Amino acid sequence: MRTVDNGAMTTLYLATHPDIENNNIRGAYFVPSKIIPAPYCRPALGKMNPIARDRKECQRLWELSQRLTQLNTTI
Repeated sequence: MRTVDNGAMTTLYLATHPDIENNNIRGAYFVPSKIIPAPYCRPALGKMNPIARDRKECQRLWELSQRLTQLNTTI
């Protein structure tokens, strides 16, 4: 089980590490590394489920989320 601090490492790394910007990484899916032990959890590129790239399914999920949260405006 991951600690709160370790659980945040992937998000923090991706939000702050210059490699992400320097390598122009966009639209990728990352998971915590299983090779590098905590607290040095450099994330690894994960395999994205093909349904995540299905525009029709993405739209259905968006609409469902709007209904469930009752937030129908966009930013």
